[in-house]
Amino acid sequence: MTVWLRVFCCAVVSVTMAANGKDQNANWPLKRFLKPLGALHIRLNNPEEKKLADLISSNGIRGPLFLVEGLARFYEKGESHPKKYTRLHKDAKRFEDAIGKAGEWRDRLTAAKAMKAQDDVINYFASESARVDRELIQFAREEKWLAGPRSGLAQDWMNDLSEEIDAEEWGSYRHDKKFLIGSLADYSHEIDKALHKDRYDFEDLEGGIHELRRNIRWLSILFQASNGLVLTRDSKCPLEKAKETALLNSSIAKGPFSKLDGDERNISPCFISHCVYLELSRLIEELGLIKDWGQVTRWMREGYEHQGLNPDSVLPLIADLPELQNLKNRYPRAQTTAQMAIAVAQEMKATQILSLLESELNACIRN
Repeated sequence: MTVWLRVFCCAVVSVTMAANGKDQNANWPLKRFLKPLGALHIRLNNPEEKKLADLISSNGIRGPLFLVEGLARFYEKGESHPKKYTRLHKDAKRFEDAIGKAGEWRDRLTAAKAMKAQDDVINYFASESARVDRELIQFAREEKWLAGPRSGLAQDWMNDLSEEIDAEEWGSYRHDKKFLIGSLADYSHEIDKALHKDRYDFEDLEGGIHELRRNIRWLSILFQASNGLVLTRDSKCPLEKAKETALLNSSIAKGPFSKLDGDERNISPCFISHCVYLELSRLIEELGLIKDWGQVTRWMREGYEHQGLNPDSVLPLIADLPELQNLKNRYPRAQTTAQMAIAVAQEMKATQILSLLESELNACIRN
């Protein structure tokens, strides 16, 4: 987030609270919501028409939208205004689903061009991508996500949350911290338990591999959405020394989301091990590459079949993709996406990562 946007979002939070006579240091949950909602409002405020679909599909929109959706799905299980958060969750999810659909067709087109697929297939994907982009823009307008200076759905939600929910309704800072950190610990436990009981069917690309990655990714998103309540710390790493060294020298450790940050005024934040957080990020990345391989294979076969071409003829083109070659080099014994996902979960000790996170989060509640 740029400096000016950070300043604006903080100003939105402070001014809104001051106008409603609220204690800025008490109402942390409200601040967590207002920051990404403020970012959405700014970025969707009178955007350039020619680049509208590009803007809506960008990480600049999907990023804060994920934060809003993640927070709402947790707070709808709380005691204060659960129906309100269910509505916010649904609004955010419907928008994200529409963006995701447009993004998928863009990814299909990008993949087809990268592997030099048949022109008929590329043209088909381009036509469908343009059609879905138009649907996305229409949806954003109809749902009022596209905004004027003082209008739009994001602005409406900022007003709604700040006007109707008092700091006292969230409970004390300690109460809210216990609720959110406890929810994160429980969520880690649920994923870990599902893995232990083989509830993720890795033969099912969407319902198994993608579902596991999606669930683990939500955990990472919610850490970010906490706005500094959960932070990373370079304490003693509970992982093997060799793994820790490799992680700290990896591209993930040098990336923009290698550490958790947020509002420095959080009272007694919860610290989790930096190396465990990095390993969680690496697990998400590896499962994402496997998911991409499976999806690209399915998309290309569907595209070739739709154009009356032999779907098997695209397989050699997919096999030559550098990303797939790198995956196969890392997991040489795996011949299918299912085998590769199993190898990733076992070699990266996914259950250990989730168990460590659950333990560190629960320790924060006790302290």
